[in-house]
Amino acid sequence: MALLAGALDGRVAPFAVSGGIVSFVCAGDLEKLPMGMITPNILDVGDASHLAGLLAPRRLLVAGGVEPNGAVASEGRLQRCFAFTRAVYPVLKAHGHLTLAQPAYLLLLLREWMD
Repeated sequence: MALLAGALDGRVAPFAVSGGIVSFVCAGDLEKLPMGMITPNILDVGDASHLAGLLAPRRLLVAGGVEPNGAVASEGRLQRCFAFTRAVYPVLKAHGHLTLAQPAYLLLLLREWMD
């Protein structure tokens, strides 16, 4: 929901999300996923990557993420899940405005943005 809120309100810039869901698509159990991340019929609109793409060309930091089952997403999974978002930013000439990283880099990257 944070990605959608940021997409709808242009005053939100730069934008960072830490530990958000990497994809709403799952074949398993959602019992470990926080209720705040479950949005009814969200896939009628798009997956997390599509929502994140709506923030382009504004700066966006996705610091880590979780799977629908609550497990921490690997770096590779984060990159794969946000492939659509990574494709949108260059189209809008926003090279360097998207950062996908593990949470350990969050404070470092936010400090860099504020300088």
